Amino acid sequence: MKLDVWPVAVPGQGNLSLLIGLLLIVGSSLSGGQPPPFKRFSSTECLLTHLAIHNKTGEVYVGAVNWIFKLSSNLTKLRNHMTGPVVDNEKCYPPPSVQSCPHDLAQT
Repeated sequence: MKLDVWPVAVPGQGNLSLLIGLLLIVGSSLSGGQPPPFKRFSSTECLLTHLAIHNKTGEVYVGAVNWIFKLSSNLTKLRNHMTGPVVDNEKCYPPPSVQSCPHDLAQT
């Protein structure tokens, strides 16, 4: 499975929504059809930071602070997973969720 990945430095989530919309319009223009109605995805609980589109299925993967989202090609949310924050310490290996750690833990 090959993904096209574009890291996006986003000061606010509006820029990523704009990028997704532009990708949809450009893709439609290249195929010779009319642009589809403007679709967008935004999240109120986190800052969106990265975007990847599966080159065969068109599924969209959006990375965010402590979250990852899987969207359909029309930007409908299919799944999401919270990746943090977690209680951790960089000196702990394996992570405290796998093995107890003697170091002080902090939320990361």
